[in-house]
Amino acid sequence: MLLPISAWLTRDDSASFDKHVGWANILALTIGAVGVILILVDKVERSSDLSSSRIDDLAGTVAKEALRQDSLLLAHLLSTDSLDSRAARGNFVKVRPRTSKGRPTKRVTKEFGEIVDFYITETKGRLVILGAPGTGKTVLTVLLTVGLLKRRQNGEPVPFLVSLPSWDPANQDFVEWLAEQIAIRFRIGRKIAARMVQDELILPVLDGLDEMDSSETAPHRSEQAVKGINDYIACTPDARIVVVCRSGPRYYERLSRTVRNADEITIQNLEPKKIIGYVRTHCPDERALDAWEPVFNALMERKPNPVLSALDTPWRLTAAVTLYLQGEDPRQLLPTDEELSGSGDYAARIKGLLMETYVIAKVLLHRKRLNAAVTSIRQLRHIASRLAVLEATGHGGKEIVLSQWWNAFASQSVVVFHVGLTFLVLQIPSLVIGYGPSAEQGILSFLGVLSGKITIWYFACKRAITRDKPVAFRLRSLRSPAQVVMSALSVVVSTVCGLLAGTAYGAMYGVGIGMTSAALMLLVAASYGPQRVDATHPLASLLNDRNFAIALGLTVGAFAFLYYIPLRGITTALMLALMCVMGSILASAYTRYLVTAFVGWIYGLPLRLARFLSWAQRAGFLRLSGAGYQFRHQELLEYLQRR
Repeated sequence: MLLPISAWLTRDDSASFDKHVGWANILALTIGAVGVILILVDKVERSSDLSSSRIDDLAGTVAKEALRQDSLLLAHLLSTDSLDSRAARGNFVKVRPRTSKGRPTKRVTKEFGEIVDFYITETKGRLVILGAPGTGKTVLTVLLTVGLLKRRQNGEPVPFLVSLPSWDPANQDFVEWLAEQIAIRFRIGRKIAARMVQDELILPVLDGLDEMDSSETAPHRSEQAVKGINDYIACTPDARIVVVCRSGPRYYERLSRTVRNADEITIQNLEPKKIIGYVRTHCPDERALDAWEPVFNALMERKPNPVLSALDTPWRLTAAVTLYLQGEDPRQLLPTDEELSGSGDYAARIKGLLMETYVIAKVLLHRKRLNAAVTSIRQLRHIASRLAVLEATGHGGKEIVLSQWWNAFASQSVVVFHVGLTFLVLQIPSLVIGYGPSAEQGILSFLGVLSGKITIWYFACKRAITRDKPVAFRLRSLRSPAQVVMSALSVVVSTVCGLLAGTAYGAMYGVGIGMTSAALMLLVAASYGPQRVDATHPLASLLNDRNFAIALGLTVGAFAFLYYIPLRGITTALMLALMCVMGSILASAYTRYLVTAFVGWIYGLPLRLARFLSWAQRAGFLRLSGAGYQFRHQELLEYLQRR
């Protein structure tokens, strides 16, 4: 009220009147913006209160996407090449305990194709899948997940396959972690994902409990994970869950507690008849069968059978057939006299022979030149050794996440390299464009520009040191209450900046300053909040970070250019603007990845790391796991690390 009255009283003094009117406009704009903020916040809060029907609809959408992704995973597991597409299928067995009347234990044996019916009709919804290395645990798990997704009806839980080693049970609640993984994979809000978990619309399928700890160390993480899972079961008595783990005294059996109220099935090793039938399918001619006859005879022996133990898993059997198809004599699979007498390690020799055959066959199938094949095998070994470094330093060790790959090297060296590169490249605009104070500007002007350059150097180098994760830049995040408030405030601040700049330097500068400051604040608002990794592709989060860095650099550069033109001229403005653009890009997590790829190349890794990992996934060595890669077989990883 005071400003309009004061303006009316000074209406005869045009300068004073214009001043009062200007302040009245700014105040009115601010009040209006605050009102818009309150309306938007109220609208967002109402929209965030999702109904059960809305959650059910979202669960249906998630189920469709999960079916698409897991079907592709299953196709890849079963169809890496023509031989794998007909890989041997095993059986699984459930042991029913002795009844109260003292009846003997009963074993229920099923084939892989019966897993969905078995889970629905013969379990309580909680299942632990156990098996020795290479027996097909992942294949059986994905078969179950895809089968349940295909049969899912509205309102039923969505099977969600996720890798357990990505969870840190000591520092994160199970439900929180599960909701985070759902949000990452399906690009939905964390609150929505958490609501789905709470409403029991998610059926967690947890793969890799045995991979949370080394078999040579105490199972601290595995124990904590089982405790977290059991706490979840206790809080949600009707919840369904599937856990996958290696069997044996070095894995599931060594845990002090097991999954609560869960049925357990164990994947059986292949029987001699299945092994022989598989070989006959792939080696049907008479000459081949004659070559395999000594192996068949050894398989049918009733005494302790080392040959059966060497060939009784699907991947080993596949490798054995591949050995013959490459022109080798299958009698190499038989123990020598020294090994039978105990002076040689038959199991270790066969394991190494089959794994070497598997690796060479896979590489030659996808690398036609011998030199390229040898190089690829060497690079796979280097990558496996770097995973051992990650595990030793407490940064995982099971997954290759590109944005965190710098931890696989001397991390301080990578950071120093990154900061040094940032500082050196930021000198280019000064060297190319140059700056020297004119006689009219003087030393104070020079010091002013120098302080601007030092400020850019400082913030770029500091960001290069601390930017260890990609920026979670998503325009959809502007719908949350916090981002709505920040966005509305950016309108107010940018308008004030534009009015002040327009008053001082003219309308054109005012509009430019206002628009660039608004864009800058919107970028900051869109990247504000918890960091979220994009799991649509292993490179997705880094590419998103790169795009954000470019957008931020261009916006800050435009702001600096418009700001310095009237103060220091076009040359200085252009130099500082280029420094802003380059500093933003150089200090990004994407540049950190490029620096890491170069450091890895020095250590013997491929320079184009992402491309090589994509090739390794197509070749069957790696599989996608959320935002990263995993070696397809734990035994493959262990073999490569030993070489």
